[in-house]
Amino acid sequence: GGADAGADGARKGGGVMPDLGKYASTVLSAYGVALVLLLALVALSLWRGRRVRAQLQRMERRMSRNG
Repeated sequence: GGADAGADGARKGGGVMPDLGKYASTVLSAYGVALVLLLALVALSLWRGRRVRAQLQRMERRMSRNG
């Protein structure tokens, strides 16, 4: 039926991804940009988390000395 047409098309190609035709480069580049942005966001979050944790430890050491 019509609902199965997309799944059948993906199976015929032997892969998970359907045939994107002339839009393949646009779609794949959009996926690539999204992946890079997600990885950058994760890296930024980890870096910032480490920085904040280090600042908190410094503050805690200062407070324990003063108090």
